[in-house]
Amino acid sequence: MDAATLVMIAGGATWLCVLAWAIARWRRTQEERELERSMRLEELIGPALAGGGLPASSGATGGLPAPGGVAAAAAPDPVRLAEAMMAAQSVAMERSASRVGLPSSARSSSALMPEAAILRAPPFLMRDRLLDKPATLAFYAIRTALPDHEVFARVSLADLLDVPESVQGYDRAQRLKKLAPLTVDFAVTNKVMQLVAVIDLEDAHATAEQREMQRTKAECLRGFPVRHLTFSRTRLPKYQDIRQLLQRPA
Repeated sequence: MDAATLVMIAGGATWLCVLAWAIARWRRTQEERELERSMRLEELIGPALAGGGLPASSGATGGLPAPGGVAAAAAPDPVRLAEAMMAAQSVAMERSASRVGLPSSARSSSALMPEAAILRAPPFLMRDRLLDKPATLAFYAIRTALPDHEVFARVSLADLLDVPESVQGYDRAQRLKKLAPLTVDFAVTNKVMQLVAVIDLEDAHATAEQREMQRTKAECLRGFPVRHLTFSRTRLPKYQDIRQLLQRPA
């Protein structure tokens, strides 16, 4: 084996060692970042888990005990826990953005992207979250108000209502078409999945089209033994008040 071959083998082995070291270093860095995120999340949600018990009066409004006979004060307040988890998520997003020199509110804009980048962009993007902050807090407030019920978010009216079998043909198709674009923010059912209430969140700056959709939903639900409630997105009622509203007969 000549000297040139030995030099090439030695060079290749050196590059393999450098590559292995770089991969190991990258994995160690990722593990350290994950550990840092976990510690930060624990710091933020720790107070909610440790001292965020539900008020002792929660069992007095309606007489429904907590599931499993556990006192409500012994469980963390889900609304406070949701707020803490969202705060932790915001901190993580800000840190990720700061590492690459971007503000936390930066978003990709097709108007600012080169044409080649637009062509390479995927057809869809995953949303950051299923529910925004007001809707998330409302979800946990409703679940706390009625622990013996089930709560579903963003439910189509076509999943809640049906057209009588006696209606067929064009008329049936038109009624189903009317239901298709209508959704409610929350559907509340009992344990056997029977609908008992629907809840919508109202925006103070709703457009005329949004207000018309609200009227259409109310019209479709009129006459059924189901409560249709509307809460302000910015001023949610207390979960005790939600409990009393939902326990009233429709």
